[in-house]
Amino acid sequence: MTVKEMNRYMRLVNRLMWIMDHSGVSWQPEYAEEAEQIRKELKELRPIIEEARRAKGGEKPCTEESCGNTGS
Repeated sequence: MTVKEMNRYMRLVNRLMWIMDHSGVSWQPEYAEEAEQIRKELKELRPIIEEARRAKGGEKPCTEESCGNTGS
């Protein structure tokens, strides 16, 4: 993972959180399309982020099976 990829991921997460924070009274219609595009980019970057975390000795990502989340 490059620093550029990491910075891109963090900028996207930050922007998505900003959009979500402004999802009430200050909502703009164009935010919906931007948020969807950000989610797509984050989905593409996620495997790179996970690989970098594993390479540094991080734990495996939490899944329903590994964390015992049964949805109830």
